[in-house]
Parts: sequence; C-alpha cells; structure tokens
Amino acid sequence: MTLSRSKLMSMTAQQSLIGFLGLAFSVVIFRQSGLSDELIVQKLQWVLVAYAIGTLLQAVYWKKIAIGTGLMLPPISGAIYVQPSILAIAIAIGGIPLLIGMTIFAGFCEFVLSFILRRTRIIFPPEICGLVLLLVGLELGVTSIHAGAVEPYMSNGAILVATLIPILVLSVWGKGYIRHICSMIGVLFGFIMALYLEGGADFKALQVPFLTLPSLEVIKEQKIAFDWSLSLPFFLVGFAATIRSLGLTMSVQQANDPHWRKPDYDSLQRSIRTDGLAAMIAGMLGVNGINVSPTSTTMAIAFRCTDVVLSYAMSIVFLLLSCCTGLLIYIATSPLPIVAGLLLYYAAFIFTGGIRTIGAQSFGIRQVFIIGISFFVAVSTYILPQAYQALPSPLDVFGRSSLALGLIFAVALNMIFSIGSRRNARFILRMDSLPDRQIHENINTYGNSWGLKQDLVEDTILIAKEIAHDIHHANLAESDIIVETKDNTIAFCVSLSYTGAPYKMMPLQTVNMEKILDEEMFIEGLKIYLRGMMPDKVSTSLTNNDQCCVIVSFNH
Repeated sequence: MTLSRSKLMSMTAQQSLIGFLGLAFSVVIFRQSGLSDELIVQKLQWVLVAYAIGTLLQAVYWKKIAIGTGLMLPPISGAIYVQPSILAIAIAIGGIPLLIGMTIFAGFCEFVLSFILRRTRIIFPPEICGLVLLLVGLELGVTSIHAGAVEPYMSNGAILVATLIPILVLSVWGKGYIRHICSMIGVLFGFIMALYLEGGADFKALQVPFLTLPSLEVIKEQKIAFDWSLSLPFFLVGFAATIRSLGLTMSVQQANDPHWRKPDYDSLQRSIRTDGLAAMIAGMLGVNGINVSPTSTTMAIAFRCTDVVLSYAMSIVFLLLSCCTGLLIYIATSPLPIVAGLLLYYAAFIFTGGIRTIGAQSFGIRQVFIIGISFFVAVSTYILPQAYQALPSPLDVFGRSSLALGLIFAVALNMIFSIGSRRNARFILRMDSLPDRQIHENINTYGNSWGLKQDLVEDTILIAKEIAHDIHHANLAESDIIVETKDNTIAFCVSLSYTGAPYKMMPLQTVNMEKILDEEMFIEGLKIYLRGMMPDKVSTSLTNNDQCCVIVSFNH
C-alpha cells in the first residue's frame, strides 16, 4: 500500500512519538542503577540509536543472511525486559555491566529460538505459552506498583491515578485515533498533575544542550559481565520476546495480504531472528533490550499504514531524536509514578493475554494441574520471599523471578503428565453410506473426550470429510475406509486406509479468520499460530497389494 506524503509524515510523527514514550521503560531500569540524570540522557540517546537500527533491520529483506522481513515491525524498549533488567542491576555483582551481558544473552536466546520455532511446541505447548505471558504480566504489574508506591505516597499516588485514569477511560470508551494514543494522553495528564503538586517545572532541563551527538565514550568505557544464575530468567525473556514477535508478525502478514491463508514460516523465523539481533545490538550499545512494539503495530494496521517506507522514515527520525538531549532530559527526570501507570497499563494487557491464550485451549485434568500448580508456585515467591532468599546460590534466583520458577514447574509437570497420554480409536466408513455424518460424529466424540481444542477438531473434520468425499467421488476405494485417530503430546493424526487406487492430495480448504484490530494484536496473531490453520504434515502411502493410506497430522 502506497502512502501519500502527508499521511507518511503524520504516521511517522505518531509512530516516533510512541517510540519516544517507550523510553520511560528504560528510565525505570537506569534509575535503579543510580546513574545521574545526565548519564541517563546519554543512555537514552543510544536506546534511540538501537530503535533506528532495529527498525531498519526488520524493514530490509536480507536474503543471503536470512535477516529482515521487509515488514514494518519497529522495536522499542520492551516492557518484558523491565523486571529482569532491574533484577540484574540489583544483585551484588550487578549494575550496568551485568545488564549489558544478560541483555545480549536474552537476544541471543531469541535468535537461536528462531531456528527451532516449530519444535518449541513440544516443550512449550499453547497452555504453557499462555502461562509465560500471564507470569510476565504479573511480574510487570508488581514492578509497576513498586515503582509507583514511593514516598510521598499521597502525591505520587495522585500522579499515578492521573496518568492511569485517562488511559483506561479512552481505552474503553474512546474511538478511532483517540483510542490509539490513549497512553500518550495519560502521560500528558500525569505531567500536568506532577507540575501542579510539585509547584513548577524542573529547570535543570535548561542546563543541558538541546542538541548533542551520542557520546562514543559511553560505549568505549562500558564493561560486560555475565551471571549464570540469571541465565534462566533472561532465557525466558528471550522466549517471551519470541512469542510477541511471532504474534505481531502474523498480524502484519494478514494485514498485508488479503488472500492470506497460512503463516509464512520463513518470515516468522526472520522476524524473530532479527528481533533477537536488535536486542543483542542494544546490549552492545550499553542499553536495555528492545522488542517489536505492539502499540506501533496495532496503530499501523488500524490505519492501514504498514508500508515499509514508514520504517525507513521512522529510522531517520529516531536518529534525529537521539541528538535532542534537550527533550530527553524531560524523559530522564519524569516522575516514576507516570512510568508506573504506563507499566500497569501494559501489564494488564499481557496478563489477560496470557489468560486468553490459556482459555482458548480445551482443558483436560493434566492441563488443570500443569497451569494451576505452576501458577501458585510462582505466586509463592511474593508470599514467602524470605524462604527463597535462604536458598544457596544460584537457586536463590527463583525467589527473585516468579516467571523462572513457575515455568520450570510447568515444563517439568508437562513432561511427567505426558507419560501414558497416547490415545487412539478407529471407525469404518461403509462404501454404501455417506461419510460426512460418520466422520463428524466420531472425530468430534473422540476429540471432546480427549480434551482437544475445538477448532483443531473442526479443522480435522473438515479435511477428513474432503478426503473421504474425493475418494468416494472418484471411485478410488474398492473396500470400506478404515479411519484411525491418534493423539499424543506432540500431534493429533487422522489416517484413512482403503484398498484401491492411490489418492492425490488436493489443495485444502481453510477456516476463514476475520482480521482483529485491537491492542492485543500480538495475542491474536499468536492464537492463529498456536491453532495451526493448516495440517503440519500430509503423507500418502501405497503397498504392493493396493493398500492405500492417507495421513493428516496437526502438531499441538
């Protein structure tokens, strides 16, 4: 889609403002390290440089090195990086050097995960992916409360409320453009309340030159540290970033292609790989991790402005903003309750996104225990922190990361409960009867009794009906068709066996999906990916005695 000059300028300004607002997450992290306001400004300059590089890397399709997507997927300071980054700064050997090392590690984990994207479903089924999002939202919400609940409590509480209420009101009752900039309006109200309560502006901002190039000395002087005890929390950050990148890329694929039928796995892998590379580059520049922005992507899709030209323009603006220290000082000195309000807003979406992802699955007794027990164990880190702090190093890290502890329990329980989970059943399609009703009744019965997702069952029924109909219509079968269904923790398979001529697979129908334009864009894209609208594998076989078999498999 080609953008007019006026629309390009308008959308570039809006998208750049979203990225500029995302610097608030970086401010929360850098303040924990005790940096002065001037040093925080220098760090923010390099965050904007990382924005520009990450946006450009996604926009360009680097065919030979499998980097870039040719899509508009701008990264900004990720909310998912806030709590682990604070954790890295807070521990004894922490500080900025450890933040740098662990950020590079998280980006590397996301980079590696892009190569094994399909296989991650075995270890991380949909319900565990939902649990990851839920626990990320929980950690972010707790961090936001800690950031906002500081002395003096009354005035800081008033600033937080003044920031949060406009965001909530406009998110619920706002329409069109106003709804998409609700966070910006909330920040504006927060600043107005802060100025009213504090009696005036911070004139320290006037002491900083308005234009200054990013300082190379900051990068030359930085050191890098690494702590294996934090490897699990930051691996999970990389995994959470992978989920967000996957879902947002899926949504942009749909928006760009009106005839979209199934995920472009090459594009998904490139997007995740590039996002991980952008996070590693941010770490090398001495700043916190960045991740594809749900807000930017949602606004671009809502206003039909996903042209990659917008990414080029945004990269230029980010580089120009990195020189505007006179503006960055206001972000660096912004009251923490304003940032806390923003964090709470994003935490709510991530938390409920996890609930929705989990709720989209059909639950069996195994899933009840996996999700329920893991969640309560994760929450115990907030109830009994002293018990976890008493653990020897490196186990004491679990007391500081509910996400790490909860996910370890979830993966372990999933592996244990997968024992004895193989199930199979069969039925016969008579040659003299219509197959549609038998297929629907039998597969639907088996799927419900095994706790399979309803949309997976419906897709399987649709494909099995089409195959059986084609076999009958072409008179390929000389015998009854034996239909066998199998389910395990990896895949759900349906096979149709008969004696006769071989069946040639025709193009399969897909379930039509309406495009959903809302703030949880990455969740909707993730749900499409987890569902699997097309079979993951279709195979046919023929033996010497004309025994034909067609097998359709869906990975869980």
